[in-house]
Amino acid sequence: MRFIHSADWQLGARFPRFGVHAATLRAARLRALQTALNQAKELQVDAFLIAGDLFEDNQVDLDLVAQTAEILREATFPIFILPGNHDPYTGPDSVWERPPFQNLPSHIHIFRHPQAIPIADAYILGAPLTQKVSRKDPTQVLDRLAATIPSNALRIGMCHGSPLLPGRTEESDFPIPLNAATRAGLDYLALGHWHRFQSWDGNRMVMCGTPEPEDFQTEGKGAVLLVEITTRGVPPQIQPIPVATLQWTELELPIQGFLNRPESLQAWLQTHLPPPHRSVVRIRLTGPITPAQLRDFQNQLRQACAAWPICEIVDQTVPTWTSDELEHLKEQHPILAQVLSDLNQLQQASISEHPLPVDPTIRKLLQELPLQHPEEEKSLLRAAQDLLVQILREHRVPL
Repeated sequence: MRFIHSADWQLGARFPRFGVHAATLRAARLRALQTALNQAKELQVDAFLIAGDLFEDNQVDLDLVAQTAEILREATFPIFILPGNHDPYTGPDSVWERPPFQNLPSHIHIFRHPQAIPIADAYILGAPLTQKVSRKDPTQVLDRLAATIPSNALRIGMCHGSPLLPGRTEESDFPIPLNAATRAGLDYLALGHWHRFQSWDGNRMVMCGTPEPEDFQTEGKGAVLLVEITTRGVPPQIQPIPVATLQWTELELPIQGFLNRPESLQAWLQTHLPPPHRSVVRIRLTGPITPAQLRDFQNQLRQACAAWPICEIVDQTVPTWTSDELEHLKEQHPILAQVLSDLNQLQQASISEHPLPVDPTIRKLLQELPLQHPEEEKSLLRAAQDLLVQILREHRVPL
């Protein structure tokens, strides 16, 4: 048997941090679903599994529900959909009771209750969620369903929850024992919930990962799984099939190498970034720079990044100041200037073998810091200085 294992599409996700570009990210997820179904057709699979969270929640727009249902209707192979914790089956108010999901063609199966559905020489066992949180193991129902199936038939389970890993799994987040597949006698347990590919229980209990990344931690994301099982007891063969629409790329940009060189900045971006029309980009600025230089450089960078509309610029630079900037700060904000001066003195006293003279009060403060190593002092003082500068920038205090 060959089938596609997918989960965590979360169609309709809102992406508030991306503002007007959130619609682009939502559309990308719908295109990824279409891509995955096209791939499944070419691979001639026996079934397409969605192990929870097809939708972001039960309140998604009706137009999106209609579009999704239409895409699923066009498929020519069986599709099995499991309600997850984002879109649990809660009865009449759930997305699964909206008009587009009424009178579905026979190839689309929605698990509104636990059920074992025969297909070819196998059974698909579904354990849908009916609430957003629970302390109960959702796979327990699969044990009971499996006991009703002929012993020679393949058993493919579907569930949504958190594998029981010490320190990672919350008690109320649908805990699943790591031997759940073996315990129920399943040939494969298709899981959803965590957004990265992982497997347990002899590669029979598998978290497929989200088909469309939602952040810059992309390892184990951006694909569905092609699973092939020949006979009972034989380990499954698993192959990731890329389907993601957008590529999430994070880059570190050492700022000193590009100051006053906008032409080299443009060339660097074109070399290191994927095509603009399918990219989500984050650029982290690093290195020492004065506030005035930083403002100018950020303007240059925004112009250079104009071709990449979904682009985050994160400031991780180390602030430095010219004598004129420090004098201006003393005139306009004397208290803040004194705090920065004190931090600079503390840094000098903590890291230098021959520090400059330090105010006695500052020296006493340094001695009272509950730190054991010079590196701890250095790290704490740098963090304090960076935090103050960040607050000044956020409140648009001119430096």
